[in-house]
Amino acid sequence: MLEVRDLTTKYITRFHEDVYAVDHVSLKIEEGKSLGIAGESGCGKSTLALSLMGYYFAPLHYMSGDIIIDGKNISGMDPDAVRKNVLGTEIAYIPQAAMNALNPTIRISKFVEDVIRAHDPKADKKMIREMAEKRFAELGLPVEALDRHAVELSGGMKQRVVIAISTILNPKVLIADEPSSALDVTSQKMVIKMLRDMMEKGYIKSMIFITHELPLLYNVTDDIMVMYAG
Repeated sequence: MLEVRDLTTKYITRFHEDVYAVDHVSLKIEEGKSLGIAGESGCGKSTLALSLMGYYFAPLHYMSGDIIIDGKNISGMDPDAVRKNVLGTEIAYIPQAAMNALNPTIRISKFVEDVIRAHDPKADKKMIREMAEKRFAELGLPVEALDRHAVELSGGMKQRVVIAISTILNPKVLIADEPSSALDVTSQKMVIKMLRDMMEKGYIKSMIFITHELPLLYNVTDDIMVMYAG
């Protein structure tokens, strides 16, 4: 499903020495499996996630290696091509503090609409609404949340809404970067349950779960990888 071969990326700036944030990393995840990536802050976990998504914007640069998703090599692909043909369908990303990424002045339904129309500009608004309501209901989220603004939702609810929106197109691989951090214990359990349910229902085929809390991964993922200095 996802195979990474000897991936190397680095930060290049004019005034500081180059930093190899991802240094010859290799990993493999089969369909139906999940991989946990643990490591201390600054070891390169989030940069690895960005690299897998093809988010190569200065000062981050792709250097070498292969990223293969379901047989498709996206290594070094033009960012615009990645955004159009890969993100959301082949692979999706939930960034750290994702719940704070929602614009408080926009209704949740508009976020769903934007994600779907990024891949299908002619998508019918009624179809989008029905698709969103069905997904929210299946994931145990209140359908009425679609008509609310982010400021009206709790932190835990916002996080689950972001996960639902990010995976509305059933990506083959989901990268969740610290998805349960900054949440209370109850909300953490709900987020983790939601991710498990999505795997079981087939909304996502494989998952990478990134965290600095190694013990958490024992109950969440099939395999664990520890990063240190890239």
